[in-house]
Formats: sequence, structure tokens, C-alpha cells
Amino acid sequence: MSILRSLPEQVDFEAPALAAAGLGQWEIDLSSDSARCSPRAEALLGLAQAPSPRTLSSLLDAFIPEDRSAVAAAFAKVRSTGRLQFERRIRHAIDGTVRWLHVKGGLSEDASAPTKLMGIVADVTEWRSHQDRRHQSESMAAISHVCGRIAHDYNNFLMAVGTNLEMYEEQVTGSERARRFYDAAQDGLQRGARFNESLMSLAGRHHLHLAPVRVDALLLALEPALRTQMEAAINTELLRPSGPLTCTTDASQLEAAIQQLAANAQDAMPGGGTLRLSLNERQLDGCEAAAYGVAPGPFVVIAVDDTGIGIDDDGIAHVIQPFFTTKGARRAKGLGLSQAYMLARRSGGFIDIASRLGQGTSVQIYLPQIV
Repeated sequence: MSILRSLPEQVDFEAPALAAAGLGQWEIDLSSDSARCSPRAEALLGLAQAPSPRTLSSLLDAFIPEDRSAVAAAFAKVRSTGRLQFERRIRHAIDGTVRWLHVKGGLSEDASAPTKLMGIVADVTEWRSHQDRRHQSESMAAISHVCGRIAHDYNNFLMAVGTNLEMYEEQVTGSERARRFYDAAQDGLQRGARFNESLMSLAGRHHLHLAPVRVDALLLALEPALRTQMEAAINTELLRPSGPLTCTTDASQLEAAIQQLAANAQDAMPGGGTLRLSLNERQLDGCEAAAYGVAPGPFVVIAVDDTGIGIDDDGIAHVIQPFFTTKGARRAKGLGLSQAYMLARRSGGFIDIASRLGQGTSVQIYLPQIV
């Protein structure tokens, strides 16, 4: 039985119980295409500032272009099925944010109004985010296990190559051509070893030297290297906190993660732009902490923001996964964000990513603060 059909018929359109639960109500007359929404439904759909009267078409326009055809198809099936249920995205007309809405309804059982469609709408963005983070965590655990197995076998191959190169070194004495080949092989071996270190880190087998780290001092010391790393067309900004901020993590791994995130930001700004690093503190309550799978309390937040090309919604859903990259296979291994994610997790924190196409990306590393 649907929520609407379990309510007494005399309940007002703006049912207090539904409003208190954060649910909005709506009605559509399919014969006349007219619609009406409760104030809560209008707010959820971002229609509060839109002109009246309401129509089915105006409700469809609230959804993002990529989802409108699916929403229209769902409404088209109502006459034959009598039921309506879907989850799709809107871009809120007031604040511009993309939100997930759950819409559910059905045709009226009143014989005098056979074309009246009634239902509810709820914002399920946070719930979906929680589900996505849980799925992401489970996927990373499985991928990390695979990376560990690969790293173990790969290390055996590297050791075999390295041992044979050591034995061959005496044979290249006096031959400049042979020495060049030998040096190239050694260089490849070292790059392979560094790559294997990345795999070991993803697998959680790389030993972390966890210790109190003054993150404000670390960023200040890292600033000159970051400015040198960036191309001339990129402006680098460091927003310093008003006081010292300390957390427990691996200082060298954190430096490497920030430099990799800065490199990602540079790749996202081929025509130049601004790289902004900032450091803040934030208190997470029980609900917020549970959503990210961490303990509640104070956190140090390191933000790496760029004004680059941004990442679409599909890319955001996969960007943490190892070897996923938006830059093409020839330009990156796709391990930077994965390593930052694993470092944050093993330090008791997490990372949060937000991006909009054409406007840029923000990566925030949350680490438990020592107070």
C-alpha cells in the first residue's frame, strides 16, 4: 500500500506529517496536464521562484537534461501500470546544486477522477551519497587486495631483473654503447620499483610512519616546490590558517599526496588558471562522521582546488578507483587520488571530492586533528 493510499481522505493537501518528514506532495491531472505542488514539493523541485500555473511539462523541466527523457518515459507508463516510481536528478534553480529526488505516486482510486495522479517527492541525495561511499569503500578494499597480490608477484620479477643486471654490469665495462643500454635498463628497473611502491601503498602493505604532523608547517615548507612544479600560466595560492594545526599521519606520504593532487590540478588547467591550497579545521558530529565511516571529532581539512575543466558526474563516481584517469592512458597511471584516499583512510580520515564541468575541482583531505 502506498503512503498516499494509507492516509485518510480528509487529510489536507499540505499534510503536516509528510511535511515534518521532509516529504512534498503533488497532484497531476493527466487529462488537462495541470499540476499542483505543496510548498515542500515546490522547494524540493526548485519551483518556488518559477511562474504558475504548474504543468507536467514544467515539472519535467526541473530535472537535468540528461534525465528528462527517463522521467518522461516513467510518466508515460502510468496510464497502463497505474504506478510511478523513479529516482532522478534536478539542478536546483536557486542554489545551482544537483540533487537526487525520489518520486513515487499512483493513479487515484476515485472513479470520478481516473486521470488524477498523486504522489510524494523526497530528497535522497545524502542517502545516495552514503550508499556510494559504502560501495566505494567495498570496491577499494577488493581492488587493494588484488593490488597486493600483483605487487607481490611484480616484485619477484623486479628482483630477478635486478639480480641479472648486477651480474651483467661487469660485462659493459669499456663499451659506451653497452653502458647506455645498461643504464636505460637500470632506469626502467627503478621506475618499475617506484610503481610497485604505489601498488604496495594501495594494498595497505606500505608501512606508514604515523606521527604528529604540523600540517600548517608542512604546507609552508612545501609551497616553494609547488610553485616550481606549476607552469608559468598557473597562479599558486596558499591560504594559511590563523594558528597551528596538527594531525597524526605519515608526513612524507602526505607531501607526496599533495604534490600528486597539484600535478592533477595542473593537468586540468592546460590553458592556465589558479591552484589554491587551503587549510582549515572542522568538527564532525556523529551523523556526519558515520556517513564517511570515521569517528566523530575535530578534523584538519587540506583542500586542493583548481579552476580547470572539471569532472563530470560519471567521472566523480569512479575517480578514486586505481588506474582510472580522465587524462588519457599516455599521460597518467591514475593512482594519485587512490593513494591519497588510502593515506587518509589509514590515518583515520577520508577525502571528499566536488567538481563542476568548466569550473574546476576541489579535493579535500580530512585527517583527525590533535588538539
